[in-house]
Amino acid sequence: MTHSRHDIPLIASDGAAKSPHHSSAVDPLLRYFFEKYEQTRKKYGIAENDQETTFLAIERFVAEVLADHEPGIQIREGRYGKLEFRQSLIAKRYYRSMNEYLSRYQPGVFYSPLLDLFYESCREIGILGYRFDPLMMPSDSLALVYADKFNQLLERIREKGSTRQFKKKLSNNFGKRFGKFVGLVEYVDALFDRVRSRLIVIRLDLKYHPEKAKEMVPGQARTDLKHFFDNMRSKPSLFDDLAGYVWKMECGDYGGEHFHVFLFFTNDRMQNDCHRGMEIGEYWENVVTKGRGTYFNCNSPENKNKFDRYGLLAIGRVEYYDDRKRYNLLTPLAYICKDEQVVRVKTKKASRSYGRSEMPGERAGRRGKPRSVDVPYQGYLNLVSLRA
Repeated sequence: MTHSRHDIPLIASDGAAKSPHHSSAVDPLLRYFFEKYEQTRKKYGIAENDQETTFLAIERFVAEVLADHEPGIQIREGRYGKLEFRQSLIAKRYYRSMNEYLSRYQPGVFYSPLLDLFYESCREIGILGYRFDPLMMPSDSLALVYADKFNQLLERIREKGSTRQFKKKLSNNFGKRFGKFVGLVEYVDALFDRVRSRLIVIRLDLKYHPEKAKEMVPGQARTDLKHFFDNMRSKPSLFDDLAGYVWKMECGDYGGEHFHVFLFFTNDRMQNDCHRGMEIGEYWENVVTKGRGTYFNCNSPENKNKFDRYGLLAIGRVEYYDDRKRYNLLTPLAYICKDEQVVRVKTKKASRSYGRSEMPGERAGRRGKPRSVDVPYQGYLNLVSLRA
C-alpha cells in the first residue's frame, strides 16, 4: 500500500514524542552537538537576516559583560595633562552599536533570556528610546552623560545577571530548547525508520515582499501558514507523497514574519527536488498569499552545490545509511530550536515559533526495497566527536 499524504496528521505540534529506540546514551552526544552549535552561532554570528545578526550581537555583548567586571568607560589623564576617555574592550567593541541595539526593541515581545536581560536593564536605567552620540572629550558634558549611562548599563546587567533567579531561568531555557532538539532528531529518525529508508528533503524559506509585510495585520502570517498546511490535501500533485514536515517562524527586518519549512517526501513520484521546491514556492506565492508572499528555494542546484563543497549538504535525496547527510541534518534541526528570534504575533510565551507533523506510528508502512545496508540506530552520531 502506498504511503498516502492523507495518512499524515497535519497537527503542527511542539510535542516531542519519544522514540521506542530512544536511549539516554545518545543524549550526551546530542547535548555536546547542541552546545557546540550554539557557541559557534554566538561567536561568529551565523545568521540568516540582519535582525538576527543584531540579536546575536546583543547576546554576545551581554555574555561578555557578565564575564567581565571592568568599568566600560573611565576618565584618565592623557598626554599634556588633558583628560581623555579610557574605553574597555567591551566599550570599544559595542558602544558604537548601542543605538542599533536599542532600535530593535519592541514592547510586548518575549525575548530569549540574554536579550530580555539587556532590554530590562535598559528600561530600568531609562535608556529605551535613548540615543548615544560618539564620545568626544570628557570636557563635553553630554559625553560624560553618555559614558555614565553606558557604565550604568553594564552594572545593571551584571547585577541582574548574577541573581539565582536569572541563572535558573538561563538553565531552564537551555533545557527546554535542548529537549525540543532531541524531539526533532527523534522525529526525523522515525521518518527514516518507520516510513521510508530514502527520503527527499526540501527546504523552503517562505517570506513576504517587504512592502506587503508592513501592511499585514498581526496574525496574518500564521493564518497563511495554516492555510498552506491545511490545503495540502487539495494539491496531491505537490504533497501526496509527503511523509512529514518541520517549520520555524522568525521575524525579519521591519517586523516581517517568515518561515523556514523542511518537507520530507517518500520519493514516490519525485523527479526533481529543485523543480518540486519551485512549484511549492509558487503555490505559497500565488495561491496561499495571493501575491503577498515570496520564497527562496534552498534546493536549487547552486545552493546545493555550495553546501556540498563544504561537506554540509543535508537536503535533496538522503539515504538512511548516509551518515554524513544525516549528521548534517542536525544543524538545521538545532537552528529551529534556537531562540534569539522573537515571537511577536501572539504576545504571550505560549506562542509557538516552530512545529512539525505528528510522529509516525509503528504501523506506518515503510515502502521501497528491503534495506541492503544494516546500520545502527543513530549511527551518524559517531561523527559528532569527529567534529569537535
